[in-house]
Amino acid sequence: MIYQKNIVQYYFLALIFIVYTFSFQTATGGNVLTNIAIAAFIALELLVRRFEVEVKYNKVFLIMLGGFVALSCLSILYSVYPSATMTRSNTLILNYLFFFVICDHLNTAGRIESCLKAIAWSGGVATLYMLFHADINMGDRITNLIGNANTAAIYLAFSAICAIYYIFKSIGKYRVFYSILYLLLFYGILLTGSRTGLMLITLGSVTVYGYFNLRGKLTVKKLIKIVMAVAILIVLLIVVYHVVMTNDLIYSIVGVRIESLVDILTTGGKNTTENSTQERLEMKRLAFHYFTQSPIWGIGLGGIGYYIREQITGYYTFCHDNYMELLSGLGVLGAMLYYGIHITLLKRFSRFRKIADAEGLDDCKNDRAFLCIVLIGCILLSHGFIVHYYYKTEFMLLGILVGASRDQYRE
Repeated sequence: MIYQKNIVQYYFLALIFIVYTFSFQTATGGNVLTNIAIAAFIALELLVRRFEVEVKYNKVFLIMLGGFVALSCLSILYSVYPSATMTRSNTLILNYLFFFVICDHLNTAGRIESCLKAIAWSGGVATLYMLFHADINMGDRITNLIGNANTAAIYLAFSAICAIYYIFKSIGKYRVFYSILYLLLFYGILLTGSRTGLMLITLGSVTVYGYFNLRGKLTVKKLIKIVMAVAILIVLLIVVYHVVMTNDLIYSIVGVRIESLVDILTTGGKNTTENSTQERLEMKRLAFHYFTQSPIWGIGLGGIGYYIREQITGYYTFCHDNYMELLSGLGVLGAMLYYGIHITLLKRFSRFRKIADAEGLDDCKNDRAFLCIVLIGCILLSHGFIVHYYYKTEFMLLGILVGASRDQYRE
C-alpha cells in the first residue's frame, strides 16, 4: 500500500509539470494530453485510497466549489450564449474532480512541501520549453506556447515566488540552484512582455524578501543588510530599464508596453499608441453594465464574451478581469461561492500564523503559511487582469493551497 501511494505521489508531481506546460495547448493536442493525465491521476488516487476519502478538513471548500460548479451548469438554462456556458461547465466538472482528489491526496507535510517545490521547478521547465520553441529574434512577445502571454507570465511569476522562498529556505548548492531558477523565470516573464507578470514577480519577491529579513528583532547588521539590498535592487532596476529601452529587440517586446503603462497611469493614455489596455477597460465597463442588469444570477457563465464580440472586438473573448467575468456571468452568488475559497484560505493561514507566533510553533509551517498567503494574494491580484476561473492550473494551485491549510493543524 505504501509503495502504491508513493507511485501516486510521484505521478502527481510529474502531473504538475504537465499541467504547467501543456494544459493551454489546444492546437497541438497538449490540452487533451493534460485531460487524460488528470483523469488517470483521479482514477489512481481513488483506487489506491479505495474510495475512502477524507473530507473533514476540506468540506467547506468542496461545498463552496461544488456550489459554484452547480450554479455554472444551471446557468446554461438562462445563458445568453449557451454553447460557451456548456463548454465552460464541462471543464469545471473535470476541474472539480481534480481539485477534490488533490485535497484528499495532500495529507502529509512532505507531500505539500514537494508540491510547492514542483511549482517552482515546473515554471522553469515551462520557460525552457517556451524558449526552445520560440523565435525571439522576431521581436514579438512570446505567446501561445504555454498559454497566452499574460497567462504564461502570471504562472511563471507564481513559480518565481516559490523559487525565491526556497532560496531563503535552502542551504549550499540548493540555494544556487534556486537562484538560477529564479533568474530563468524572470527572463521568461520579460520575454512575454507581460506587465502583469512583471508586477507580480516584483511584488511577490519583495514581500518574501522582506519577510525573511525583517522578522525578529531589528539589529544594526540587519538594517545594513536591508539598505544594501534596496540599493542593489534600485541599481538592477535601472540596469534592466536601460537594457529594455535601448535594445531594439527587447524594447519591441516589453519596452513599448512599459511606456504605455506609464502613460496610462500618468496621463490616462493620451499619448500611447498601444491600445490593448484601453480596449480591456471597455470590456470591463461592458461586463459591469450587464452585471447591473442581473446582479444576483448573472447572464450565464461566459456570456459576456458574446456581448464583447458584438460590441467591441468582433470575436468572442473574455473580459480580462476574473471578477467582472464572474459577476456578469453568475452574479454576486457565483462570485461569493468562488472567492469564498480564497477568503477562507486567507483566514486559515492568518489564524495559524497568529497561533504560531503566540505559542512558538513550528517555524517551517509558519513560513509555509506566509508563502501561501503571498501566493493567494498574488492570485487575487492577477484576477484583475486575466480570467482564470476555469483553468486547470488554477484548480491545481487551489487544491495544493487547501492541502497546505489542512496540514497546518496536523500534529
